[in-house]
Amino acid sequence: MGPIFSDAGPGAAVPAVLEKPARDWTWINWTLSLLTAPAAVLTMTFALARASGASACARSSCLGPGMGGTSFGLLFHAAPVIAALTFLLAFFFATHRLGFLVWIGGWILLAADLLLIVFVVL
Repeated sequence: MGPIFSDAGPGAAVPAVLEKPARDWTWINWTLSLLTAPAAVLTMTFALARASGASACARSSCLGPGMGGTSFGLLFHAAPVIAALTFLLAFFFATHRLGFLVWIGGWILLAADLLLIVFVVL
């Protein structure tokens, strides 16, 4: 009796053993996603230091009008929200091929928040 499949001859190549995909990027994605939490803490600390320094200036020596409490509160609380969203999205996307976009997005948003605090809070 002959082979059932036409390509299964006596000299047919045996399929290679499937290797597990490398998990290095998964660990890197998790690590950099989790590191947004300490970055958020540092951003909040810097915002408080910046605001307390601005509140001590006299009206004649102040550089600008400053910002209201709502704007400062939004910028102040944006950092932990960004870190929490980055951590939450890492649960779903850290193992995917484009999982690096999660922590890159988190770090870009934290940098934007920090820059807004630097240039707006006087």
